[in-house]
Amino acid sequence: MHFVNFEAGHMLWIRDIHEKVLNEQRGFDLVKLGESCSKKGPCLTLMNDREAIACGGLVFLFPETAEIWLRLSMQGRGPHAVRELKAQMFRWIEEYHLDRVQATAQLGWQEDQGFLEWLGMNREGVMRKYGPGGLDQVRYAWVRE
Repeated sequence: MHFVNFEAGHMLWIRDIHEKVLNEQRGFDLVKLGESCSKKGPCLTLMNDREAIACGGLVFLFPETAEIWLRLSMQGRGPHAVRELKAQMFRWIEEYHLDRVQATAQLGWQEDQGFLEWLGMNREGVMRKYGPGGLDQVRYAWVRE
């Protein structure tokens, strides 16, 4: 596994467990989302041979605060990929001198929430109508002590 520079089209290479839900949300365009995110901070794609299995990056909110976004395939949820993704998050924390990294997961998607907890994030609360299509999201954050 290795990281390559992110391209917005990589978003379409990854089929994840939430694909059906995302497709049902009117007006949700993964390529436009990728283009938007790539203009707001560093982004990478995790490859397994020639297959993209995860992509993600940071969106800087303030000099010491960033939102992390991830799109994971089922293979991207495996133990080796997850270790690579966690290590990259902490490289970015050090490189950009971040004191806070936050993320959201859709309310009810327990696997995604567990993944954010495994990254070292703590649940902070529910954000009503925050996600695509007005869906409720759960806010998680890693905060430097």
